[in-house]
Amino acid sequence: QSLQLTVCSNIFHVVLVHLENNCPIQVEDRYVNPNAAPEFLSVDFTTTTPSAYLLAHLPVSEVEHKITSRQPTPLECSLLELPANTPMLELNRRSWSGRHVVTNVKLAAVGTVFSLGGRFKTNNGVWH
Repeated sequence: QSLQLTVCSNIFHVVLVHLENNCPIQVEDRYVNPNAAPEFLSVDFTTTTPSAYLLAHLPVSEVEHKITSRQPTPLECSLLELPANTPMLELNRRSWSGRHVVTNVKLAAVGTVFSLGGRFKTNNGVWH
């Protein structure tokens, strides 16, 4: 539903752990519309990030962000080597190219060592 595809559609899915100085800091749980990025699963994500690949290959026309704070899931505790009560920040982002949703990603980061920010351009001075 978040990719606006029909029920029986194929969807690409990747789960990655981002490291900083060899320490796990973020879990990326991403779904990608294969119609928008058919080569996505052939990319070597040890040399580039999914976001960098998608931005290099598709124009972004719209982005939706939702940021929440929460506790980590058991899988995130394992992947990030965290105790269960560690505060987390989650950015849920959907991106469109034209009329089509390209990706829906949840980026879960350790709240005690991570901050979220962004810079956005307007369309000729108009904020939508």
